[in-house]
Amino acid sequence: MMKKLRKSKKMFSSILGFVATVRYSFGCCFLITSPNMLLVVKSGHLIFLVSLFLTLGFQSCSNSSGVKSIETPLFIYHSFERADSIKVRDLFIDVWNWSVKDDKMIILSKQNRDYFLYVLSLPEFELIYKYGTYGRGPNEFVAVNWLNALSDGQIGLYDIPQKKMYMYDLMTDTLILSKTFEFREWIENQAPPYTFIQQIEESLFVLKADMKEHTEVEMVNIETGEVLQVFRPLLKRNRKTTTFAPYLFNISASNDVIVFAYNFVNRLELYNIRDKKVTPFLIIGSNKDQADKKIEDYVDYYTDVHCDNKYIYALSQCGFSSQNGNVKNSVIEIYTLDGVPFKEITIDRHIEFFTIDHKRNVIFGYDPNVDFDYVYVYNLCID
Repeated sequence: MMKKLRKSKKMFSSILGFVATVRYSFGCCFLITSPNMLLVVKSGHLIFLVSLFLTLGFQSCSNSSGVKSIETPLFIYHSFERADSIKVRDLFIDVWNWSVKDDKMIILSKQNRDYFLYVLSLPEFELIYKYGTYGRGPNEFVAVNWLNALSDGQIGLYDIPQKKMYMYDLMTDTLILSKTFEFREWIENQAPPYTFIQQIEESLFVLKADMKEHTEVEMVNIETGEVLQVFRPLLKRNRKTTTFAPYLFNISASNDVIVFAYNFVNRLELYNIRDKKVTPFLIIGSNKDQADKKIEDYVDYYTDVHCDNKYIYALSQCGFSSQNGNVKNSVIEIYTLDGVPFKEITIDRHIEFFTIDHKRNVIFGYDPNVDFDYVYVYNLCID
């Protein structure tokens, strides 16, 4: 037994006082309750208590810029969740983006129909109303995209060709336009190539711009148009590559943290937001890219990510690919906002992206490659 303990000390280092669980083949469970105390439990009974002189946790290190890194996160809790499926009745909405707003699900559809926005009731998923049409007339959109509004009572949309961003109040039977913002000019007469916008304060927004050869993220005061900061991902592009595809990433932001989740690299990057300044502080995973492969041979890692005021939720495909049918059950990795691995939820199927309903404590998952008119519902048990 003590030989096993010595082995565990060698495997783990540098945790600062959070609870972690590590299981070994002989059936014991080590429960770390503080930086120097270890409980050993078997079959639900306490066997003995031992004091460690070596702290335990995830292997981490820092680079010259002070950004810490964790190659392999060790989660405290693990669970397997099976889904209930809900058919979005006869709507055949191909979900592009979505968000839960209190008792409503707001869906932005990919399909080029008369309406592009659908408001559904929860938990029934019954259609309440539709909104938004394409065109160049009043209140119409040339090319619509999603804006993550802070308030449960608002949603946001933006139109890159028209260089405008719109905030709407979410009413019982329609949307009411409450505010319009003009985008700043990048180059004369050129629309900004924003693919992600997140509101983090009343007038403070995080915007992601995907250019031909790189991606950059801005912190902007939309009211004044002042660009407070522009920064790029920590992962650098291989100069031999002719495409930026290997380095694509999803992004999410809360009041305190911004997360980059790479689609084709097993990597998360975490950035602090302090006094309207963004600073990188943690890398989870590796820097091994797939630049030497053809795009059709890429395997998937993180396909979606969300933050709230307590946790980071990252959807991992674990290095499998839906393009060639080689799929595996998806995994939702949950971290604290400090980047501490908290819980790993393995689900019973592959989903491409998800959203969270905190009021009902569930996760909604979606796979447009298989059943674009079905939504999958999973329990979210974290508190």
